[in-house]
Amino acid sequence: MKPRPTHTQQILRDDIRWLEGRIQQLAGAGDTRLGSCYRKLLRQRQHRLASRSGRDGICPGCWQDYFC
Repeated sequence: MKPRPTHTQQILRDDIRWLEGRIQQLAGAGDTRLGSCYRKLLRQRQHRLASRSGRDGICPGCWQDYFC
């Protein structure tokens, strides 16, 4: 079952909000490595939301790709 475009957009917005909050928390804690990974994910989600180009509703990449 494929998610509807509005559902996919809401998921992306929720991800963006969570990532922004987490990045702020990590900046306060001084964890730059994990913060950098989250910023990469944030840019990806923002680009995905702006383009809305995915036909299948699946975001490119995965969490494991961003953790060194």
